[in-house]
Amino acid sequence: MRNRIAAAVLGVALVGVPAVAQADNERAPGYERAIKAGLANGEHKPYEKRYLRLYQRFADEFGVEQAGRNVVLFGALTDKGVNDASRNRVTTDADEFAAALNPAPAPVETTEPVATTESSGAASSTVQCESGGDYSANTGNGYYGGYQFDSGTWDAYGDPSYGEANEAPPAVQDAAAASVPYDAWPNC
Repeated sequence: MRNRIAAAVLGVALVGVPAVAQADNERAPGYERAIKAGLANGEHKPYEKRYLRLYQRFADEFGVEQAGRNVVLFGALTDKGVNDASRNRVTTDADEFAAALNPAPAPVETTEPVATTESSGAASSTVQCESGGDYSANTGNGYYGGYQFDSGTWDAYGDPSYGEANEAPPAVQDAAAASVPYDAWPNC
């Protein structure tokens, strides 16, 4: 009975702790382990995994205090206590992290037309070989985009603000492919 009372008192005390104090607890290296464990064990839905990846990048770049409470790991604070964060809350927060991490480039004013290409010659031959030239390829085989990245390679070398490679624009996929330090496409 004492254990139940102590747990109830501790629960009430934690609800009363301001979010800033809880963010201080997240500053410890343990928050990084918790995020990595959450991503690795598959307990989270894809939109929650996207949030966790973006939260970690944001916290690393701007600080945990700026990132605020991790609503996927610790729940959302409400006037009635702590509740699981809704999908809308998680995706909205993830979109805000992504926008802060990848600000839109300032428009360039020019009087001459700018020539654009989708990719370099070397990249296009690999993309042609891997996906038939389709940067949005998703055939359900566990490989995505023009280069047919698997999720692990995309998480390591791609831009995690895009869930999978096929959601990223061609230039982002080309940059990710160029950063892979080994020959990931030996047959192309």
